[in-house]
Amino acid sequence: MTSKAEGGWQILERLGPNNPEIVRVVRRLPESAVRARFPVLLEVRWGYRSLPNGLPIEAELIYARTLYAELGKIVGQNGIHAMTRTGDGGRTIYYYIASADPIRDSVRRFFDAQPPISVSVSARADPDWRVVKQVLNETIE
Repeated sequence: MTSKAEGGWQILERLGPNNPEIVRVVRRLPESAVRARFPVLLEVRWGYRSLPNGLPIEAELIYARTLYAELGKIVGQNGIHAMTRTGDGGRTIYYYIASADPIRDSVRRFFDAQPPISVSVSARADPDWRVVKQVLNETIE
């Protein structure tokens, strides 16, 4: 695994289950009071056309910027983008949010308006931010 810092992010390049994986994760967890405001983990995963190694082709990288920007607008002040995983023909964005209810319909409308893509959206309680902590702990080891 290789790791480098970029702004407030830690970029990890590692071997996933089958192919290379790139993980972009916040370098430091927000203060505990901020984490307490956002106890729900929202995962948005979509598939893309990939290179033989499972990483996205250039056109998919360009399209991903649109998805990031629009999802960022939808989540807005209701959450924090904490991590992104890219590899094996798919990308997952992880947000910690206050609640899924205020953004559920907006996310659905957004993806309904996109060209057909494989997408999965799920929300679950993770008040301790365990998913991100696990990745951050891996960078220390």
